[in-house]
Amino acid sequence: MVFGSLEADAQQHKHALQAAWEMLSAVSELNAERQAQGQVTCDIGIGIHCGEVLHGFIGAAEQVEFTVIGDAVNRASRYCDGAKAGEVLISPDVYQRVWEMVNEERTMTETKHEGNFTAYRINDVHVGQ
Repeated sequence: MVFGSLEADAQQHKHALQAAWEMLSAVSELNAERQAQGQVTCDIGIGIHCGEVLHGFIGAAEQVEFTVIGDAVNRASRYCDGAKAGEVLISPDVYQRVWEMVNEERTMTETKHEGNFTAYRINDVHVGQ
């Protein structure tokens, strides 16, 4: 998901974190229902990073889609890759903007080619702030 693009959003970091937290909750509830019915469950891990991106519509007349590209997108992907099932990892850049609304623990996430990245594992989000 992309926050703060196409339209500016002064609260984009907060909104991204709230969305991630709500997604984990929704998946947990769905998994409980599916498990009770003997169905297959799934887990997700979510990574969040922020930064400048180039955004726009790409494609041909038959199929056009909105996308973002840039270093921030690549770094966000690394945080997503590092997030374990049921976990939200945020970058230090995001943490600087949401630190008042989270209980977190500092950790590291490994990348294949770029070394280790500092990350913050979110243990709780205080939505009212």
